[in-house]
This record gives sequence, structure tokens and C-alpha cells, in this order.
Amino acid sequence: MNIDNLVKYSLEANQLLITYRSGWDFIGKDRAETVAYHSFYTAVLAHWISLEERKQYPHIDPHRTLLIPLFHDLHEVRTGDPNSVYKTYFPRHKESEARASRDQIRRTEPDTKVKLLRYHFDFESHSTLAGKIAKDADWLQMIFMAKKFLDEDFPLAQRWIDGTREKLRTKTAQDIAAKIINTDNVDLETIWPRLNAHECFLTGVLAFVLTDPKTNDPEESAFCALIPFIRLVAEITALSIGLKPPIDNDYHFSETALITAANANNLQFIIRAAKKDKDITLTRRQLEYIASQIKTEPARELAARFMSPEIKKVVWWEQ
Repeated sequence: MNIDNLVKYSLEANQLLITYRSGWDFIGKDRAETVAYHSFYTAVLAHWISLEERKQYPHIDPHRTLLIPLFHDLHEVRTGDPNSVYKTYFPRHKESEARASRDQIRRTEPDTKVKLLRYHFDFESHSTLAGKIAKDADWLQMIFMAKKFLDEDFPLAQRWIDGTREKLRTKTAQDIAAKIINTDNVDLETIWPRLNAHECFLTGVLAFVLTDPKTNDPEESAFCALIPFIRLVAEITALSIGLKPPIDNDYHFSETALITAANANNLQFIIRAAKKDKDITLTRRQLEYIASQIKTEPARELAARFMSPEIKKVVWWEQ
């Protein structure tokens, strides 16, 4: 991906950190969670489900199972989060979402584009086990949030629990949902705050698109960047509802994946600071030090672009 396209894609992904899920507005909870927060936690739950389901289905691909949910709502930067009331009046909204996804990934490398299109198809069609797990994780994250709001005396949240629980397909997701519903005062925000979830989400996306698919595997880079956090959050979440933490694998990564993951994590601070993220309070000197730790291209050039005042003038939504 050329540097101009990489800048625009990074800006677009960062936008999900200030794009809010709209459905909770209808129970009285405005700006309850960002799409980026939801996407990261959905990836956590998908990984957890996959670790349990692999006992029956050992062929599950952990990379795809984690990355499908990470990217599953990226198009909502362009379309917004379509809640159930919206869908009543726009029954063909899925066509618009598919178009937004295609436009969004047009800038990426051909091999990267194929992977992202496949993620979107798997999630929407539920035609693969990875897609089914990702969708169950999507529903499950909603149940977690609805139970939190129910405990905070927003009784309409019960409708979200009742309407979502019956859609779960995997036994693991059904078992987790039962524990959530019977546990009081479970708050994902206290387990893994929004600030941390945003950092993880953007790091994972950046690691994926920074990788040249002609020479390395974007899925390995993104998985490498995310798995330490995914594993930790899954363990804490399981314990918070009285379940045994999932037993994970030992993963081994190439040197390139490790470097890309580190670059992505450094870059997300620089990108968020450039866009005046209220959670980032780093000084210019601190940002320059972070940028100095990025040793390889295209990450180094991307950091330079975001350190420049000209970044404020970049329009990412035009092709």
C-alpha cells in the first residue's frame, strides 16, 4: 500500500474510536460505547469461544477467528451504526454496508483486500465456523453490555438480552451468556477500560495493513500485536463471571511480525495524538521519542506524516 493510502486508511480506522454504537440510545444510555471498543471486546470473546470450540473442531484457525470480529464493523465509519429501528426503514442497509466495505479497502494491497473481503463475507453469511463464532461473539458482547445497563436500572436493556440470547449458535457462547445473565454488576469497562481497548484495536488494524502481503502474513502480524492483550482480557472476563479461564496455546512469531506489532503500537499513540484524542496527553517531545523507536518502513514514514501539521488537512473519505 502506498504511503498516501496508508495514511488515509489509518485515519479511517482511527475514526472508529469516536464512532458510537447507537442502539443503546433507545434505552436511555447515550454514547455508551464506541464501535472500536465493541470490536476489540468482540475479538476477545471470539478468541475465548474458539479455544473452547476447538475441543470439538480442532481445525479452527485462531488468526481468522480473532481478526474477523476485529474488522467486522469497520465500515460503520462510513455508514454509522445501524440500530434495529434504523433497519426498519432501511431494509437494504446491508447493500450499503457491503459497498462501504469495498470502497474502504480499495486502497489496500490485492492480497490484503482478499482477506478483508473474506472476513466481511464470513461474518455476514455465517457460512464458516469462524464466521459463526465471530457472530456469536458479537451477540455475546451485546449481552454483556445489556446486563451492565440492566443492573444500572435501565430496564429496557432486558429486551436486548432476550432478543440476542436466542440467536447464539455455539454451546460455548450459550454457556457464557447464562453466566453473564446470572452475575450481577459485571462491567467490561472496569475489566479493560476504553482507553486500553482503543489502543489494542488500532494497534491490531495497523499491524495488519503495515504488513506487505507479498512477503509476510498480515494475519500473523495483527495476531502477534493483539494476542497478549486478548489472552489477558479473556482470562479476567472469565473469572469475573465465575468461569474457568480458557487454556490458550503457546504462539511463536517471526521477527518481522514482532517488529511490525511493536511499530503498530507506537504508531497508534502518534496517530491518536495527531487527531487530538482526549485520552492521549503526550508532549511533542514524548511523541518524538516514540517515533524514534520506529526503525522500519513504511511505519517510519507513516509516523513522520502524522507528526506533520499537514495531517490535519488530509481528507480520508474521498477516493
